[in-house]
Amino acid sequence: MSDASPFKHANANDSARFLLWKLTALWQRRLAVVFDTAGITQTQFAIMENADDAFFGRLNARDLASYKALTVALVEGENG
Repeated sequence: MSDASPFKHANANDSARFLLWKLTALWQRRLAVVFDTAGITQTQFAIMENADDAFFGRLNARDLASYKALTVALVEGENG
C-alpha cells in the first residue's frame, strides 16, 4: 500500500467497520423482504411489538413465549 493512500487498509474487507456496515446492510435488506411479505413496515412492526409487550406484560414468561410463538406461526402460515 502506498504512503499516499488516504485509506488505512489495503483491502476494504480488512476493515472491521466496513464489514459491520456490510452486515448491517444485509440485515436491513432481509428485514425489508420479511416486512414486505407481511405487508407492514419496520415501524409498524416495532409499534405492534411494543403494544404486545405492554398489553401482555402481565403474563408470565412461559405464557408470553407461547403467545409469541403462536403469533409467529400464524404469520408464517399466512405468508408461507
